[in-house]
Amino acid sequence: SDASTISQENDSTETQIDNNQALDPLARPSKFAPGAYSIQLFASGSRDKIIGLIKQYRIPSLIIEYTTADQTLYLWVAGTYHSDIDAEIAIDQLPTLPPNITPWVRPANTIADMPVLVRARL
Repeated sequence: SDASTISQENDSTETQIDNNQALDPLARPSKFAPGAYSIQLFASGSRDKIIGLIKQYRIPSLIIEYTTADQTLYLWVAGTYHSDIDAEIAIDQLPTLPPNITPWVRPANTIADMPVLVRARL
């Protein structure tokens, strides 16, 4: 079935999107050694907007919550890599995205302690 399932876990407020295709679980950036890198695709004040983009572009990824004193942003993050070069190569392999989405490489340690709300295995 191609239908997506979304389930919410009350303990961690983590949602899973799964299209019933067996892929390796997406690891939290905190699981990787210092010096690792992740790809941030987009940030939005709307978690639902990012969920829609994940479903549309079918990129296995995470939504990470970033909270400041005055706002909450949701970061769309794909993969964690051993080097920035590996992450750059992975960006080149992403599907064509709209012009307002410009993936960029960021050190994984900058997001390692932020809560993962959505884990999408597509």
